[in-house]
Amino acid sequence: MTAASDGAPGIEIHGVDFVRGGEHILRDVTAVAPAGRFTGVIGPNGSGKSTLLSMVMRWQRPDSGRVLLGGRDVHDIRRRDFARMVAEVEQHSATVLELTVEQIVELGTIPNASGWGRPLGEASADVDDALRTLGIEDLRLRAWQTLSGGERQKVQMARALAQRPQVLVLDEPTNHLDVAAGLHLLDVACGLGLTVLAAVHDLQLAAMYCDRLIVLDDGRVHAVGTPDEVLTPELLAEVYGLDAQVMRHPVTGGPLIVMCGVADDSERGQR
Repeated sequence: MTAASDGAPGIEIHGVDFVRGGEHILRDVTAVAPAGRFTGVIGPNGSGKSTLLSMVMRWQRPDSGRVLLGGRDVHDIRRRDFARMVAEVEQHSATVLELTVEQIVELGTIPNASGWGRPLGEASADVDDALRTLGIEDLRLRAWQTLSGGERQKVQMARALAQRPQVLVLDEPTNHLDVAAGLHLLDVACGLGLTVLAAVHDLQLAAMYCDRLIVLDDGRVHAVGTPDEVLTPELLAEVYGLDAQVMRHPVTGGPLIVMCGVADDSERGQR
């Protein structure tokens, strides 16, 4: 799969606050997703992971602070230029239109077309490559409404790849996927040389695939670093309330998390 990875920009998040309904969703979040690396955002449910990704994608504006892409504020980048650089795969995707898989994936090619109005149905090499990369060529003519949740997730990833982005923003990318399909999707994401920022629910997948981790807890950055630096028994107890041991993975050499149960109050520390 060919991607526009040359000179992939990094993402910088500076002092981002976000308040809704009187509640602080993000509090002074500062972090970096380095260019060309896979950065995971982890943390308990409700810690602000998806909200942080929405700031990067410009779906919402911070109440204070800035998000930079390649040194430029994301809101200063022209819409089409942003669409050419950044592709997103959301947790849940839906459409009321009766589109085929091929047509969904072809939507990803629109930002790079000569003009915005190229009709759907004109298959391109980017669509073929994306379908092949995700192993879903046999779904090409299937209607979106007939797909399972896992199949839809693969199709949305193929659409993102057909966009030939420099940056991938993934919100729980293995959602709905079985174990093998989830590993394959992350293998694909890691193998393109893109800047990847992904909210990851599965801690072991975060340990296996991420170069860098941003740990959110109650809307704040609790820790930033490599999986070796971040995924410690102490942090797992403090942030997740887990009693866990961390060992060396016999194949990757990275952290291998062994869940033992729920941490008692003395292990949880001050949340």
